[in-house]
Amino acid sequence: NREQLTCKSRELLAEGDELELQLLLTGVGPVSLTVVVEWVLLSSYGHSAGLRVVPNPAAQQALEHFVALQQAGLRGK
Repeated sequence: NREQLTCKSRELLAEGDELELQLLLTGVGPVSLTVVVEWVLLSSYGHSAGLRVVPNPAAQQALEHFVALQQAGLRGK
């Protein structure tokens, strides 16, 4: 959704870390997000992390558009 993401990472992330993500979203294009690590689940197969998106109107609009395309089963442009 436009407020939270989950991911897998080989890097060890720590709760509270602030990261800048560069995403290329199908049907939307490139989007830059600032996120804060909310939780980390350690695993030998790749760590899982929950990320909270720091509010940014342009990025949130792009994420809303991407989510709507996914829910509709469309690829966008």
